[in-house]
Amino acid sequence: VTSTMSCATDYDVQFASRFSAEDAEFQRYRQRALDPPPVLEDWRAARGQRSRY
Repeated sequence: VTSTMSCATDYDVQFASRFSAEDAEFQRYRQRALDPPPVLEDWRAARGQRSRY
């Protein structure tokens, strides 16, 4: 149980500023350009079951 408590404390210290203004890697991620949305083909047409929709 003690090692579990020690690990939890270590993680608390390591990730104390995660996803905050002090997290440089996260701030770079937030500043990047957005990915384009995925484009889906008309998947229903290939199945021939349009009457279900």
